[in-house]
Amino acid sequence: MSGSVRAAVLTAAETLGIQAFPVPHLGEDDALIRVEVCGLGGSDVTQYLGKLRPSSTVYPLIMGHVFVGTVESVGARAAKRWRVAPGDRVVTEAIVPCWACRHCVSGHYSLCDAGEDLLRYGLISADREPHLWGGFAELAYVPQGALLHRVSRSAPLDALALVNSIASGIRWAADLPGFRVGETGLVLGPGQRGLACALAMIRAGADKVIITGRSSDAHKLEVAKRWGVDVADRKSVV
Repeated sequence: MSGSVRAAVLTAAETLGIQAFPVPHLGEDDALIRVEVCGLGGSDVTQYLGKLRPSSTVYPLIMGHVFVGTVESVGARAAKRWRVAPGDRVVTEAIVPCWACRHCVSGHYSLCDAGEDLLRYGLISADREPHLWGGFAELAYVPQGALLHRVSRSAPLDALALVNSIASGIRWAADLPGFRVGETGLVLGPGQRGLACALAMIRAGADKVIITGRSSDAHKLEVAKRWGVDVADRKSVV
């Protein structure tokens, strides 16, 4: 595949511009995803404003770590490993684990101990080939070792853009604490992941779910109430 790929590149705080990059040459173990939608979280806003931890921002970069798209092309071994084919709709996880450290080999890849060598979408310099390390682009590069998941085309794209937050809520609020039917859950903060945690607790059979927030979170607390959260009283919000 030849040609170029357009991407929105962050070159400094609050400075985004469109740049073109060559389409990468693929081997047997990697893939290209045509991005359909890219989710936004609090860290993206902080990053755009230049307030993310200095060590986490290396300009220039292509933002976006939660993206959904269609497999544009994929190597033969990668297709077999990920069980995907061109045309499949997929989501990727935000990191590319090393699969060699003690956390990865024990199954806890989200705690990958690769340090500065850990690949994180939306945080890798766009100067690093093959450049397409974020979802704010027409195509995104997926290397060997990445976590790629095929999803149904019947699922709404706007819902799929929240897959990272929803998965985090299920893991943090239900799986890791072993949340059980009849228990009471407390969520501190109604951000994307906070609301997802509340939903996960409800689905796990919570007797009551309490969520807190600031006065500026009033609209989010109203959403929580509509979703069945028992206590999200603005009178107690600071």
